[in-house]
Amino acid sequence: MLYTGSLSMKVIFGILSSLSAFKIVTEIECIKQEYLYNLIRDACGEPPKFETMKLKGKPKKYYEVGEKIYYECLPGRITVFPVMAYCEQNHSWFPLQEACMKKECDRLALQHGEVVAPNKTFSFDHEAHFYCDEGYYLVGQQVIVCNLRGNDVYWSDNPPQCKKIYCQPPAKINNGKYSNSHRTIFEYNELITYSCNPSQGSDEFSLVGDSKLICVGNNKWSSDPPQCKGYPEPNESALFEELEELDAGIIAVIILTIFVGLAVLCTCLYRCLQRKKG
Repeated sequence: MLYTGSLSMKVIFGILSSLSAFKIVTEIECIKQEYLYNLIRDACGEPPKFETMKLKGKPKKYYEVGEKIYYECLPGRITVFPVMAYCEQNHSWFPLQEACMKKECDRLALQHGEVVAPNKTFSFDHEAHFYCDEGYYLVGQQVIVCNLRGNDVYWSDNPPQCKKIYCQPPAKINNGKYSNSHRTIFEYNELITYSCNPSQGSDEFSLVGDSKLICVGNNKWSSDPPQCKGYPEPNESALFEELEELDAGIIAVIILTIFVGLAVLCTCLYRCLQRKKG
């Protein structure tokens, strides 16, 4: 009986001990949950995300009031505002703004021209367009791009140059000439005038085409040279030059016509002689 009583007391004592321990654990868990609830209720949530910067370190689920966080710029960006924020009393983050901006490629200048930024900036992924002043032409790429490599920016090509426009002397024409023909180079917008030489015969040459040509681009005149045409007294050299200019088909027709004419003439003469004999 004594043994049985001792065993019962141990069981009862064990049950009571377990109940006490369970109660203690439950109370601790309740205190913990209440603490977390109050902490979360009086804290800030996850930090905001931005396009130009990222949070330093691993983000937490909640932050206490007054706790600070720090950001760092993404590659190709530079800091323009403080990259720090903190949890305010109203459980919001301050300040909430982008603190980084894209890096820009080196500023470009174009002598005798203009550099234009279509997107109002020379930051990476944006273009630079080049235009020359009047009287100059562009040598190089008209459009280059600011590229990003790692954390550095660079232009996709060397900037172009604007060079002054000049024209080589225009083509000479038969039976004519142009003003300032002694010149070896002509400047932009400079004008020359063509005219025909005096004729050797009774009829003068006629100028066909534009008599005035202007240097409008680099080695580019406003139009093709004119021609001096007419019907002067023929001479051997002029006739030979004209024959050289004729098409082979036209020459064949002329020769054939001459032979046919000669054949007809010979036939007529033969018949006339036959009649006289008769």
